[in-house]
Amino acid sequence: MRFYRFGVVAIMLLWLNSGTLSAQTNDTIQSTIQLPFPQPLGLLSDFEELFDSVQKAQIVHQLTAFRQKQGYEIALVSISGYGNYSDLKSYATDLFNSWGIGEQGKNTGVLLILSKQQREVRIATGLGVELQLTNDDCNRIFQENMLPLLKAGNYYDAVSVAITEIVRELQ
Repeated sequence: MRFYRFGVVAIMLLWLNSGTLSAQTNDTIQSTIQLPFPQPLGLLSDFEELFDSVQKAQIVHQLTAFRQKQGYEIALVSISGYGNYSDLKSYATDLFNSWGIGEQGKNTGVLLILSKQQREVRIATGLGVELQLTNDDCNRIFQENMLPLLKAGNYYDAVSVAITEIVRELQ
């Protein structure tokens, strides 16, 4: 009988405190949970602040003109790191899917992501463009066009030429 009374008292105390406890728990959860990805800033999300305002405007113009003309969406993202991810490939794939880059249902998106701090670049493609822009094409764009410019510290020209080459492959 003692156990029964103790159980009833414990349940009552839990029930009485449940409102406070759940409110505290929800507040704590809401303040500690962070989305793994920042919100996109548009076709260009320069979180690492690699480009000045004129360069940003030129990149956005280049990306917007291509999207309007061809229907493909190319997103350029610069990041300083990739959080809890172990590599840029996994981060890029999940970011690509999370943001929904490209036309929904057609998977016509391309993500050009780079990190000056991590010294990494990745081109991720949607299923709808991977026959036109293959892994070999992406590797060639990086090796032949971007890498020499990145080594020289010229990030704007590196991404500009990469975008031009991606557009050329998709036309």
